[in-house]
Amino acid sequence: IGDYQRITSAQTTNKKIRRICTDGGVVTSLLLYLLERNLINGAIVSKKMGRFARKAIVARTREELIEAAGSTFSGSLHLEELGGKYTTYTPILSTVKSLEKGYLHDIAVVGTPCQIKAIRKMQCLGVIPAHLIKYTIGLFCIENFSFDDIAREMLEKKLNVNLEEIVKLNIKDDFIITLTKGLTIHIPLEEVHEVARPACFTCKDFSNEYADISVGGLGSSNGYTTTLIRTEVGASIYDGALREGYIQERAFENAEEGKLEKTKMFAKIVSFARRKRIRAEERLSELAGGEGVGGKV
Repeated sequence: IGDYQRITSAQTTNKKIRRICTDGGVVTSLLLYLLERNLINGAIVSKKMGRFARKAIVARTREELIEAAGSTFSGSLHLEELGGKYTTYTPILSTVKSLEKGYLHDIAVVGTPCQIKAIRKMQCLGVIPAHLIKYTIGLFCIENFSFDDIAREMLEKKLNVNLEEIVKLNIKDDFIITLTKGLTIHIPLEEVHEVARPACFTCKDFSNEYADISVGGLGSSNGYTTTLIRTEVGASIYDGALREGYIQERAFENAEEGKLEKTKMFAKIVSFARRKRIRAEERLSELAGGEGVGGKV
């Protein structure tokens, strides 16, 4: 799962963020800490524009960051406005490129493993304006989804769900859908693979190995975010936000319980990371005309 310093389970202390966030609201609170302490001028985040429509924006205010929090949906864009596709994936690199035209500096980015890896490559090669990105927060990612109207009808029939009733999406051990009436449905990931983006099947990185901090709901109890602190930069963000009360860590009865729970969290991340790596190696081998192979974490 890449290099890391420590693993923890945390949540925001902000009640408003807690009401709308996907897991524990840690990402939004870390960004608020950076913004309000003048460590960044803005953050590239994904803003919901409809049930299956997202747009990358540069959030420059507290209000814009909170508005982008979580995976809740309001309103709906027409399919033609999305280029003929419904999607859960948000392209961010074009937004990164647009930074060179503005006056912002010291930017934080929240992204998927493929996006954070691309940013790291840009930084290594000195590609402007990657030098403006000071902090990277990476999301755990098994896959994103993209589908047209025909596939949507098939999916609704298969899952017995009207996608217009979805208010929240999440992935932990399975695919979790929350509907408008408060009903929560758990669906095995294998049942939604057919509408996953094809590129996701060749990606080997689940835990966002190149980020300063990697986050996701996997392994944590409801209302908390599993957090992998990877770099010194990541540690400074996390420790600062914790110290100043933006986030709080999950409390355990004793040190032994905490150690056991963190071991369980780590094991789940390793399991999903191995699963995604093996899937990617098998898919790449198929594309090359060979046989699938096992993978190492």
